[in-house]
Amino acid sequence: MQILTDLWHLQEYDLKIAELRKILKCLPVKRTLAALKKHIKEEMGEIENKKKELNELNKKLRKTEREYRDLTIIEKELERKLYSGEITSIREMERLEKKLEKLKQDEGHEENITLELMDIIEKMENEITKREEGLKADIQKYKKEKLKYKKEVDKIEEELFNLELKREELVEKIDESYLSIYEQLKKNKQGVAIAKIKGGRCSGCRMSLPLIVINRAKLEDSIVKCENCGRILRWAKD
Repeated sequence: MQILTDLWHLQEYDLKIAELRKILKCLPVKRTLAALKKHIKEEMGEIENKKKELNELNKKLRKTEREYRDLTIIEKELERKLYSGEITSIREMERLEKKLEKLKQDEGHEENITLELMDIIEKMENEITKREEGLKADIQKYKKEKLKYKKEVDKIEEELFNLELKREELVEKIDESYLSIYEQLKKNKQGVAIAKIKGGRCSGCRMSLPLIVINRAKLEDSIVKCENCGRILRWAKD
């Protein structure tokens, strides 16, 4: 019975189409792309934050350098007064000496802060450079994976297109009444409307079949259904 062969081929097309659609939806490279994209976005955010932090440190460094220069100027002026001979009062000289000593302490403190900031800034600049280089590599990898994904998708979509075309051509040959039975069973039986008879059993539900049902299916002159699961039965000649 040609209708059984046609329905069997229709099911083969449908199962393959469903499989390809599932593969298309769950391509491993798609997950790789999603993970890479997330990582790149996070890394860009981290680099931006580091740059803002670096900018604030540079502002702080410039301020500290100005304060250090101001202290140096004041220190030189005090030293000039002390050693120029224009100060004759011993008390005033002692006051200026204490002030000079305090200035030198402050100057040393500002110098230490400046050196520490310069060291932190240098390390942060190196870190940003390193992360930016890593980001460039990740972006290149993303582009490569995206191209790979596109190729895989194009290949699957081309196969899907050809299968769907063949399916449409086959559907046009099948009587609507048989097509309706098939579609209903496919909907209710997880996509498997037709089951083969193997070892005296229905391949759909694995239940044993009466001999009379098997013999009727062998004749292939009518639609025979499994008495247990209701699927259309087809004798497995091979």
